[in-house]
Order: sequence, then C-alpha cells, then structure tokens
Amino acid sequence: YLSEGKRQISSITPMHIIDTRDDVFDPNRGIYNNLSLQIGGGYLGGDFNYLKAQWDFRYFVPSFWRFVFAFHSKIGNSWGYDFSYGSAQVPATEKFYCGGTDTVRGYEERSLGPRIGGDFMVLTNIEYKLKVIDRVLTLAAFYDSGNSWSSINDVDFMNPYLYSSVGGGIRITVPGTVMMIRIDWGYPLDPSIRDRDMLNGGKIHFNIGNIF
Repeated sequence: YLSEGKRQISSITPMHIIDTRDDVFDPNRGIYNNLSLQIGGGYLGGDFNYLKAQWDFRYFVPSFWRFVFAFHSKIGNSWGYDFSYGSAQVPATEKFYCGGTDTVRGYEERSLGPRIGGDFMVLTNIEYKLKVIDRVLTLAAFYDSGNSWSSINDVDFMNPYLYSSVGGGIRITVPGTVMMIRIDWGYPLDPSIRDRDMLNGGKIHFNIGNIF
C-alpha cells in the first residue's frame, strides 16, 4: 500500500498533562489527562509537513472490595499543511490505526479503518478489574470500541460507526518488578469483520504492560 523508499520525519510534540493517579503502572484511583500537538516538518525539516492533535483521558475509581473501574478515551486528528519544501501529508508511521492488542481487542491488528491508517480516530476502553493479589494478579472484564477514518470529514458525528468488542483477561506482575504480563481474550461484536477474519472464536492477545 506504500511505495518503497526512505523518508525522514522531524517533529516536536508539546503537551499538557494532568496526572493524579496513585500508581503509574496499575492505578486504583485518579485521572490522567493529556493534550498534545505534534508539529512535523516546516522549519523543523523532514519530508512531511503535518500536525497531529491528540486527547488521551483515563479515569480510575475503586469499587467495592478489590474491584476497580477504569475508563479510557482517546481522540486524535492529523492533517498536512503546505510548506516551501516537503509533502503536505501525514506519514504512515504517524497515522491512526485501530484493531488489536492495544486498541480494540478481539480484532486483528490494524484491521479496522483504512489499510494505510487514518487521519482521525476515536477509541474507548472500559475495564472492570478485580485485584486478586495486589501488584501480582488481576482479572479484568472489558468493553472496547473504536474506529479510524481517512479524514475527519468522513465522520458522521450524529452516528459515528465504532467497531466494538467484549472480553476478559488476566494480568500478572512479575514479583519484585513493575513488568506486567497481559493476556486478553476478545470477542468482536461486528459480524461482518468477525466472518471476514474468521474470528468466531474470538482472539487472544498477549502483551507486556497495561493497555492504559
């Protein structure tokens, strides 16, 4: 989908962060709010002139006993701009991709939205976690939804279509470290994608670190 060759990206990303979480790696309460704007190209050089704005919000609140409710939302938009040299395009490595381990679980990696990535994305993750052994073993049930589009102009904001999934997982933190092993099983709720990618039995995801 992309022409072969070498490209150079030069960018800077100022951001404003509010972080009140009680634990960076596995929080029980607090919020994380990040507003960022990546500025690429222009007077910074490189082959691409683009802007990439993102809002990343996370909310954690303890429930009864050892249960914790966690909510995550991420919205991003990117666009190119004209300059005296370079391309007014967003590079493929900076586009938004949906589907898979760290976005909408239950689907194949990067299988939702445009094949070459989108310039606009909406993502939501909801988890209800049971900390069986604090900082060692956690069980989680989740609901994910999200999608990416080629352009923000392609989005019907009155009824945006978001691919969704449900599932559960286990998180194991290696004792004496902050390394968390995450295993999730997700079931895609979109029948057309489920049949296309033969995911009627769901999909297992493995990763190191929390999803948010």
